[in-house]
Amino acid sequence: MGLDIIGYYVQTGDGREEYEDLSEAIEYARNLSRERALNAALRSGAENPQVSIQEESDGLDSYRIKVKAVGNPRLMR
Repeated sequence: MGLDIIGYYVQTGDGREEYEDLSEAIEYARNLSRERALNAALRSGAENPQVSIQEESDGLDSYRIKVKAVGNPRLMR
């Protein structure tokens, strides 16, 4: 007897989105996380921040997306 998967959820601080397809859910999570990390770095004054994404399996069809944006401080002239 197997599990019946009825959907996938992307949980954020703003709520959650439901998807029928795992790859769509992961892609949404990656894009949203990348956008948020990049915007936070730019607001903090980073110049041309580079974004790295780490995906970790957290159990059966459960994943954590960790994103980091790093850049040099913007220098004033």
